[in-house]
Amino acid sequence: MRPVVLSSAPGARFSPLSGIARVGPSPFRPCPQARLAAPQVQRGSFNVLLVFLGGLQTCSAGLERVDEGMIKMRGISRQLLRDQVREALVSSLVSGELEPGTQIVEAELAGEMGVSRTPLKEALLQLETEGLLHYEVGRGFSVMPLDVHEIENLLQVGVVLEELAVRLTESFSAEHVARLRTLNEQRKAHIDERFASADVDQEWHRCLVEACENPQLLDILEIVRTRLYRYAYAYAGNVESLKEGIAGHSAILDALERDDMSAALVLIRTHWEEGIREMKRTMAETG
Repeated sequence: MRPVVLSSAPGARFSPLSGIARVGPSPFRPCPQARLAAPQVQRGSFNVLLVFLGGLQTCSAGLERVDEGMIKMRGISRQLLRDQVREALVSSLVSGELEPGTQIVEAELAGEMGVSRTPLKEALLQLETEGLLHYEVGRGFSVMPLDVHEIENLLQVGVVLEELAVRLTESFSAEHVARLRTLNEQRKAHIDERFASADVDQEWHRCLVEACENPQLLDILEIVRTRLYRYAYAYAGNVESLKEGIAGHSAILDALERDDMSAALVLIRTHWEEGIREMKRTMAETG
């Protein structure tokens, strides 16, 4: 799930959870003391909330402005609202806005997001099943910590799923490969920007498998990738390692253009292994 972007420039984003307390020197490191602050209504937050509710202002049911910074939702199904809440939470979890170890205070978070506790609870339960949150009786939900062993486990699953999705893709058209090369060039243009580079990398891998006609496989792969991108945002490598990743993408595309599936699959596995190795190295250096 990509973090919500407000402009065409990759990496430009805001958080729907503006009341999250940041504790510690960096928002990208585990911070178990972090808590959700009391909900606040800020001037100008109306447009912000509209974006995070996924453009629901265009629905026939509509969104009616009540007062500056407040909205009224009409005719929105519970399932749709739950999905919008989940998308906003995933964005904040992946980008590190909701830091590892953060305790979720449901009442405050529901007020912060302008929704009732029912769709929020449903979204939290779904994120627990996806491995992004932990639930403890008597304490509620908290953000899963980042763990070097989890990277290894996710690698073993993720690389097999992506290889399978590529193998099941009937063909890679010239247009498909061209779009992948364009994304690779965009990542190169934003190589000095941590978030922008990670944004484009997510989109590249999503685009790589989009022609696979197994939606169940793609759904599972998306869950695994989302968990991995928590590490990518928190422990992005240096510029040289990012250049190596871009070169890896190019090599994969060269193999696909040659219709050399065997070589492409080997390169995909190598690319995943190198990326995970770099994240583990950065984790070790930063503690």
